[in-house]
Amino acid sequence: MESTKILKRKLGTVSLYIPVHNELHSKIPGVPLLHPDVAHRASREFNPIGTGVERVNQLISAIGISILHSSTHHIEKQTGLLAIRALDAQLPYLDQQVTLGGQ
Repeated sequence: MESTKILKRKLGTVSLYIPVHNELHSKIPGVPLLHPDVAHRASREFNPIGTGVERVNQLISAIGISILHSSTHHIEKQTGLLAIRALDAQLPYLDQQVTLGGQ
């Protein structure tokens, strides 16, 4: 769990207007928890810079790299892929935030 906290801290807050935030959570499921080993590897790979959209894309990339590790179990890979899909599904809402003049 500590590595998951590190990832969240590194990602930082991605602010959304309340209507955009509410729509996101009404249509997109939460991001599943990563296996601790995958989260640890991802936290080492993840060095975020830029806007919220850019940071989320960098997190997706870090998780993708982490699940390719040779010791990653099939179930851990599948959970990582689900996390990537959930984050990817949120990107249009972050793009909408940018279009509306936010982050």
